[in-house]
Amino acid sequence: MSENKRVKQVMVPIVGRPNVGKSTLFNRLIGQKRSITGSKPGVTRDRIVKTMNWGGKAVTLVDTAGFQLDHPSPVPGFIIKQVELMIEEGETIIFVVDAKEELTALDREIIQRLRPVSNRVIVAVNKVDPGRDLEVALSDHYRLGFKHLVPVSALHNRNMGELKEKIVELAPKQELIIDQPGINLALLGRPNVGKSTLFNSILGYERVMVSDRPGTTRDVVDVSFSVNEQRFILQDTVGIRRKTKISEELEEAAVIKSLRALDFCDIACLMLDWNSRLSKQDQRLAGLIFDRYRGCMVLVNKADDPEEEQKNRWVGYVRKRLHFLEYAPVLFTSGLFGVGLAEIFNKAQEIYREISCWFSEAELHNAFLDLKPKITWPSRRARPVIIRRIRQIGINPLSFELEARGPERLSAQDLRHFRKLLRKQLKLQFAPIKLKLVRKFSTDS
Repeated sequence: MSENKRVKQVMVPIVGRPNVGKSTLFNRLIGQKRSITGSKPGVTRDRIVKTMNWGGKAVTLVDTAGFQLDHPSPVPGFIIKQVELMIEEGETIIFVVDAKEELTALDREIIQRLRPVSNRVIVAVNKVDPGRDLEVALSDHYRLGFKHLVPVSALHNRNMGELKEKIVELAPKQELIIDQPGINLALLGRPNVGKSTLFNSILGYERVMVSDRPGTTRDVVDVSFSVNEQRFILQDTVGIRRKTKISEELEEAAVIKSLRALDFCDIACLMLDWNSRLSKQDQRLAGLIFDRYRGCMVLVNKADDPEEEQKNRWVGYVRKRLHFLEYAPVLFTSGLFGVGLAEIFNKAQEIYREISCWFSEAELHNAFLDLKPKITWPSRRARPVIIRRIRQIGINPLSFELEARGPERLSAQDLRHFRKLLRKQLKLQFAPIKLKLVRKFSTDS
């Protein structure tokens, strides 16, 4: 892959106690509804990141979890660690308070933690609704001792311009760094198969919250890193359940985000549980990966110390239940004990090379001439169909256009069979193939 020059990003975390409007502010600043919002405190649990270009500076906004100190569940302790980490990482920090409420003990606790870095803190006094004087709204907050205060209403898009200007003003001078495009991996699976544990094990530190309860991860979290000089972007997604089992609007929104992650990833890592049989939901997720022509690897997780015979049985079982993903390699991993991690990245590079392959016109033509005598059709109605020519029209996914007589007679089973023949003829192991059938090519390439 070729190297790219890029500007080092300015990290700008948004911190504050629960329910002051951090996620609404984040969405307003980036101009899209990416972070999940809701009226319940503590809705946002994992870090959501978006890079914007303002005033010639690449600004990476981070919507952090709500800052809680005395919640009875283990979640707040994790949230505190995340917020503290973001205070350390952030070049500029946005501290959000509620203009409609008095400062609480939680607000004051955060203030104490922010004082050592007050010169790079912007206090965003939120919920200053239309009709309320901006200066009056700030009067109670000047005594906090922070130099940079900006009254806003994220809900009503009030004073967002001034806040952006202040962010750019405080952002430090940026450096030019060399980077490589990365291979984007998405961890997908039903709840509690160990996605976050595996994610953390790969990164070597506690980047996302891990819990024994299904449904802990509510947002897509991604991070980039390098393995043997190859850059990867790894996404941890919410566990996906059947829609009938989604009891909260928040979880449903997070499922949509996971499906979007599938649409934009290079390779989907479908995670299964070594200790349980494949479910209908596992098959549905596999179907989504197949329908979107994503590169795929099946990770049988929680395989702490698998024997070869057990692994072989699992491979056969996966091939039988997920027969349409015959191109997806089956790997065995354990996030808890760090089993099989290196193999994930070795296999990801092999898959990426195949899905990014562009065949020359001569190479493809010769392969097709060798393939034509081998073409058979499983369905009776497809027998009169004749494939005349083939040409490549895209990569990632590998996409081919077929000129055929009577293409409407080809069933889904026929197309799967042809993909299998074509994959073998082109000496591909792991690449899904997308086919477009036409009666005649619009133009000759």
